[in-house]
Amino acid sequence: MQFIPQLLQLVAIFFYIGGQKVSFAETFKYNKMKKFTLVLILGICSLPLFAVQSIHNKQMTAWQSIKGKFMGETRIPYIYRNDIAIKLAGIVNPIDSACMNELIDSLKLTIPNHKIYLTKDEANLTLTFNDPRGKYGTSVSTNFQYNSIKSTKIFFVPFDSLKKENQLQILYYYLFNALVHFERSTQYETVINGCVFDERSPERISYPNIDHSFDSIILKTLYSDDFIKNFKSFYISIYSFRSYMIYMYHNELDMAFLLLGLFISAILLSVLTIKGVFKPHNLSWVSYNKQALPLIGIGVIYAICIDLAELKLDKNDLSSILNLIVSALSAVNLIYITEKSILKNPELGGSKIILNFLITFIALALVSFPINLELSIKDIISDFPSRYISLLPYILSISLARALYIFINDRYKSIINQKDVELAQMNELHRQAELQSLRAKINPHFLYNALNSIASLATTDPQKTEKMALALSDFFKYAINREQKQFNSLQEELNAIRTYLEIEKVRFGDRLNFEIDCEPGLLDIPIPQLLIQPLVENAIKHGLSQITENGFIKVSIIKEEQKLGIRIYDNGPAFPEGPLSGFGIRNTQERIALLYGSKAAINWENKPEKFIELILPIENYEINQQ
Repeated sequence: MQFIPQLLQLVAIFFYIGGQKVSFAETFKYNKMKKFTLVLILGICSLPLFAVQSIHNKQMTAWQSIKGKFMGETRIPYIYRNDIAIKLAGIVNPIDSACMNELIDSLKLTIPNHKIYLTKDEANLTLTFNDPRGKYGTSVSTNFQYNSIKSTKIFFVPFDSLKKENQLQILYYYLFNALVHFERSTQYETVINGCVFDERSPERISYPNIDHSFDSIILKTLYSDDFIKNFKSFYISIYSFRSYMIYMYHNELDMAFLLLGLFISAILLSVLTIKGVFKPHNLSWVSYNKQALPLIGIGVIYAICIDLAELKLDKNDLSSILNLIVSALSAVNLIYITEKSILKNPELGGSKIILNFLITFIALALVSFPINLELSIKDIISDFPSRYISLLPYILSISLARALYIFINDRYKSIINQKDVELAQMNELHRQAELQSLRAKINPHFLYNALNSIASLATTDPQKTEKMALALSDFFKYAINREQKQFNSLQEELNAIRTYLEIEKVRFGDRLNFEIDCEPGLLDIPIPQLLIQPLVENAIKHGLSQITENGFIKVSIIKEEQKLGIRIYDNGPAFPEGPLSGFGIRNTQERIALLYGSKAAINWENKPEKFIELILPIENYEINQQ
């Protein structure tokens, strides 16, 4: 646009020369008078173009001034949003009134969309004359509300010694400045000399000898109904739409992309946690870094969101992201090495969480400070505060988050372990109750059979009855088990079996013969109490009692590898085909299933000899004994 007058001048010269039908070389042969006349005509014709260009340049300068001086942090100028009611207070003389009327008439032309008038009633702009509180209007009080000027009060000392021109200059200065609020700074001064919004005192504006149209252009632009729309058009034409968005909404963009980064990070972190990515690493370097990579990826996504607040990614942003990845990997491995060296001691207890926080904080602080060999120690120290003021919130947040996660994870594991222990204890109590119930069933069953035998002998053989009753008493001393132990030594169990067989021998006499065979080295092995007795009782009930000839019972204990074999032989009728369903065998099967699971078994054979066999794992005895 600034080249339009010069371009038009060249066009005019071209058409003038074309009208004369001469060449460029011939034009310079005209005499000096014709040349002077030509230049004069072209200069006069271009005056309106220069005037248009001057107005345009002033308008662009006004926009630049508005951008720098009047927009502020809120990006909205502080002006009167309502009509401007001006009140003259104090001792007002005719010259004061005349000056104000002249200025108000000028303002009405500058700000036609606002009603500007003098009033004696309530006003939002009050000028108090001949007041000792003011000195050339330096005493100014302004109230603001919602990015607008609510009211202004200006106090002046007496103007009696001043000429009208000087008084008008002072009133003009403070009146124009009162219509818009801004921070005075030499950083954003206009290039128009004597601008009322640049000078710090009314004496320096030289009013009314200067052309104050630039002041009016600024006010007219600020008070325009389409100010935001016009400012947007100006800014985009000079810079770009992206620059406009950043300039006008940088706080909103920063907050929006910050929240976006936090939202995406939270979602990804939740998904990774639910998927079980963060498993116990047991200080394994591979597992440690494998779990760190997704976290670093989340950090990179968060950093990209923060950088996108500028609505683009450039080489500097990509370089920062690369530095972030390198620093994060360095921090992870530094934390790994430190924790592996320090956190080996299992007696750290609660101090482990504090150590995790300190190690993370120090490691992140170390890797966040770039190493520049060209800088001196003094430069590094001087750069330290400014760099870490911005990084400290992130370092502190990550360190606290990691310590909190470790604390919650450890607490969760502790609760799970406690629940597992309680569940195991409940299962053990339930198992003990079932075993007690099964064992309790043995005593009345055997007592019932023994009492029947005593009853049958009472009328025929008193001596055998007495012997059987005493043996029954000895047997029940063992069977009652006042200590409620589940296990007894094999020797104690075989002694009880011997007592039981002695009882039965009283009943059967010479028809019953028995033998107990066990290696001496096996006698101390613990086995469940009264585990063999029901099988021996079965051998007598379903074996010896079913034959007329003499019966034979043999209890044999053998060891094969880590298995203990307990066999009960008898010469009674063979076992039936299929599973055995007697009370003694069923009871024994349930007990060993509860105690040993699948590691124990019960078998029976008819050939070459009839026997029933218990197979128990030796390695589990001591565990179960405890």
